[in-house]
Amino acid sequence: MDWLVKDGIVDKERVCVIGGSYGGYAAMWAIARNPERYRCAASFAGVADWNAMLKYDRRYLTKEANASWRSRITGDGDLDLASVSPTQQAARIARPLLIAHGEDDNNVPLSQSKKLVAAMKAAGNANFEYIVYPKEGHGFSDPANRQDWFDRLDAFLAKHNPAG
Repeated sequence: MDWLVKDGIVDKERVCVIGGSYGGYAAMWAIARNPERYRCAASFAGVADWNAMLKYDRRYLTKEANASWRSRITGDGDLDLASVSPTQQAARIARPLLIAHGEDDNNVPLSQSKKLVAAMKAAGNANFEYIVYPKEGHGFSDPANRQDWFDRLDAFLAKHNPAG
């Protein structure tokens, strides 16, 4: 972002971050970690709780693969995954957030976004929109749902980061 701002491509006062899966996590974490840099964020199927995600993945991985994966995520030190998980940092999310998830997602389970929404409500944070797409997984198979996501995203951006 800094490079784009420096080159005059992006107005630093009008940045909204959007992503899916890990990119959805990155979008949510961006507004939790550095809310001053972004006007809003949108996440589709984003990881919101790293400890819960690792626990979920453990069902599919060998013991060695799980240890390797955990090591890749936490690094050499003792990274507290709660400190970088949007669910545990929900009170820090001060920017508008659009959250969407496929009901049948087997990569990043729906429980990830459900926990985030519950945490945001518990923190008194109502500055979010949440949509669950029935019969969708980690992406869209139904063109009507894909169109709905883009329409919602367009409306969300028009509301929280309008063209100026």
